[in-house]
Amino acid sequence: LDQVRNSVVATNLEGEIVYWNKFAEELMYWKESEVIGRNIREISLPDMNEAEADDISKSLQATGYWEGELISKRMDGTTFPAHIVS
Repeated sequence: LDQVRNSVVATNLEGEIVYWNKFAEELMYWKESEVIGRNIREISLPDMNEAEADDISKSLQATGYWEGELISKRMDGTTFPAHIVS
């Protein structure tokens, strides 16, 4: 997965990051060692509201799938639209 030119981030159902590939490092400016074990919302989705997070979590638990657009934030604070497939 480190050869993929897409950001690949894996989390558990609580949002704890368990995998962060090399392209995620390039895109987000966070090293894997800095994010493993931390919550994805804390790292790249700090502006997501609780209702939106709950809707995504419910979809993942019910269907095992969620896809949509979110505003993601890099370590330096800059933001960008991200198409996310979970």
